[in-house]
Amino acid sequence: MRKGILLAAAVCLGLFISSPAWAVPSSAVKSKSELNQVRQQKGQVQGKIKQLNEKMKANQAELERLEKESYRIDDEILRTQQEIRQINAKLTRQQAIFKQRVRRLYEQGDFGFMRTLLTADSFQAFLTRFETMRLIVKQDRNLFDSYFKWKQAKTRYESSLVQLKAEQKKKAEEAKAAYDRMLADLKKNRVRLAELEGLEDIKEDEVRRINLSLLHSGRLSFPYEGGPLRWPANSHEITSPYGPRVHPLKGVMRPHMGIDIHGNYNDPVYAAAGGVVVRSGPSLGYGWIIVIYHGKKGGQDLFTWYGHSYENQVLVHEGDEVKRGQRISGIGSNGFSTGPHLHFEVRLGEKAVNPVLYLSH
Repeated sequence: MRKGILLAAAVCLGLFISSPAWAVPSSAVKSKSELNQVRQQKGQVQGKIKQLNEKMKANQAELERLEKESYRIDDEILRTQQEIRQINAKLTRQQAIFKQRVRRLYEQGDFGFMRTLLTADSFQAFLTRFETMRLIVKQDRNLFDSYFKWKQAKTRYESSLVQLKAEQKKKAEEAKAAYDRMLADLKKNRVRLAELEGLEDIKEDEVRRINLSLLHSGRLSFPYEGGPLRWPANSHEITSPYGPRVHPLKGVMRPHMGIDIHGNYNDPVYAAAGGVVVRSGPSLGYGWIIVIYHGKKGGQDLFTWYGHSYENQVLVHEGDEVKRGQRISGIGSNGFSTGPHLHFEVRLGEKAVNPVLYLSH
């Protein structure tokens, strides 16, 4: 990379400036502030959308529960009505039997009743007939009363089921109305989110153009945020270390300017620290190369390089501001590569250094 690019510092606006002579233009401060405001509003709207989605999911689950409960109540009402019809049939039969017995006693009168008793062969038979007649009448009456009580109980139960179903229906209507209100609110927030995302794109483009302008003019620099670099991949497995090695494709001894980190295709590639993307484009050998400027460390400009991605995996452009741990691409096998992996370099100015010495452990 040309020295001008290496020394140029595209700044994450809002970071400290290393020299008062390199003042940030007011337009840059304004664009950065507006972008932060848009992102804050976007985050708030996204939070509302998430809450609405969760509430709507819970509401939908409640509607489904109420619907199932309504079906169960309908089945219970139908079963109860069938039982009531059966009880009515038994009640009608028992009532006819009871009336027939009473009618017979009435038609026979006291004499008929007494004749039945007095024709007994013995006093014991007399008592047996008397008790039998008493028990028959009592049993008929008790059975009749029992059926009647069952009918009353079933009727009350049916009434309670009908009332419960009415209450369930009311709850379902209220839940559906709440769902419709949330759906309308969700649509409004999605429209607002789309507006903010469009505005965010505009503001990001403004910041990117300002960064590139300042980058190419070499007017800005800022201090490194401090601390060790984070690992740029989920894997910490180094398949090829920093230093001299036999080139895997050319078969000759060549210096290896960085480390190769194991990974599968499209595993995340992360920014090792906050900074500004100063290069994102095709490069012989590296495939697609991403270079991030992180500011001055010990008086030298600190850069990190990320190689072998494919263009369709890359998520950042030149001039973009990135944060530590932000996903910037995916692991690929583009360029001089024998398989998917991340080639990662750390450079101080134009000099490549051993990345392991700067990475967190």
